[in-house]
Amino acid sequence: MIPFTHDQYLAAYFRNRPARWIKLAFKYFSKETIQKDIKVSKTLSIILLALFGAGFISTVANFSRKVRGIITVTFFIILAPVVLFLFSAGLANNARIKRICKELGCTIEEYNRYVDTYLTTLENQDISIKK
Repeated sequence: MIPFTHDQYLAAYFRNRPARWIKLAFKYFSKETIQKDIKVSKTLSIILLALFGAGFISTVANFSRKVRGIITVTFFIILAPVVLFLFSAGLANNARIKRICKELGCTIEEYNRYVDTYLTTLENQDISIKK
C-alpha cells in the first residue's frame, strides 16, 4: 500500500523538480536515452575508447614518453569532467528523490514502485507530466 495520493505525489514532484544539469545528464547518459539523443553519448564513448586504445598501444609499442603523455592527458581532460558531471548529477537526483520521499512520508522503495507503476500507465496512455 502506497501511503500517498497521486495529487500529493504530483505536488511533491513539482516542488522538487530536477535541475537542468540533472535533466541533461539523464537525457544523454541514462538507460532511457532516446535514439536521437544517443549520438552524443556514443560519440563521447568512441572518443574515450579511441584514446584508451591509443594509450594502450603507445605503451605496448613503447612510444616516446611525450606521445604517451599527450594521449593520457587528453584522455584525462575529457574523462574527468564527464565522470564528475555524471556522478554529481546522480547524487543530486538521489537527494531530490529523498526530499520527495520525506515530504510524502514514504520509503524510497515505495516511491520507486509508485513511479514505475505511474510511468507505465503514462506510457500506455501516451500522456506527459510536463507542467
